[in-house]
Amino acid sequence: GAGGGVVGPGDCIKDPTFSVNGPDKADCGTDDAVAKVTGRVRAQRDCPSGSDKYMEAKGAYLPILCLKQLKPTLREQLGGLGRV
Repeated sequence: GAGGGVVGPGDCIKDPTFSVNGPDKADCGTDDAVAKVTGRVRAQRDCPSGSDKYMEAKGAYLPILCLKQLKPTLREQLGGLGRV
């Protein structure tokens, strides 16, 4: 809801390349959304099927944020470029 806070299953997140305090929520139907949250779990192996990425929030009760990627992050786009 308003005021940010914890993202959960079904939420979409903005490109984490620019996040300082963890992922920011995005509206799933917009260009801001780079991934959809599929679950919050204790260990990466516990992510539900359909998850293809994860983020870790160290110290959180459920530290692993399971994600289904919707589009490449800026870091991935830049990382895929060759050097001049």
